[in-house]
Amino acid sequence: MSILELGRHLGEDIIYNLNKLMTIRNIFYTTTSEIAIVENGQFTLL
Repeated sequence: MSILELGRHLGEDIIYNLNKLMTIRNIFYTTTSEIAIVENGQFTLL
């Protein structure tokens, strides 16, 4: 795999994960403006 291919795959992974995080954030956005992030089945409030 070339550097360009590797970079493209990394970029796609980052964008995919960002989209997933935004979806999770939208679902779990609380009334107190705390963001719940689900990681390994655990909730973390920021």
